[in-house]
Amino acid sequence: MRFQEKSTFPSGAARVLLPFAALLQDISRVLEDVPGIIEVDGHTDDVPISGSRYASNWDLSAVRASSVAKVLLSDSGLELQRLVVRGFADTRPLADNRSAEGRARNRRVEIAIDLGESDAPRGTIGFRELSVG
Repeated sequence: MRFQEKSTFPSGAARVLLPFAALLQDISRVLEDVPGIIEVDGHTDDVPISGSRYASNWDLSAVRASSVAKVLLSDSGLELQRLVVRGFADTRPLADNRSAEGRARNRRVEIAIDLGESDAPRGTIGFRELSVG
């Protein structure tokens, strides 16, 4: 699942917005019954951070992924050891950072399920872009 920055976090911040938190809580209840490791990955564009509480895009991407993981774990039966949280900064862009549209597409959080650590049949699970709000 891929969530664009719009309607998920305030610009340059890692606090999960309420509509996104509600969606994440619904997702967490579904994930309780899905086997495997849940990977939460944060991504940014390549514009350096200035005047922020985060020292770099690495920090922002990691803290955003961590914020999503915390919401997934709150009020759910998900086991902590099933989650992996990673921040990739701008190292895995989806689009060219030379345009505003490309930069917006690159600012995202992704949740993936690795079935390799489960007894479930292996398969390919693609990413699906979701809108919030």
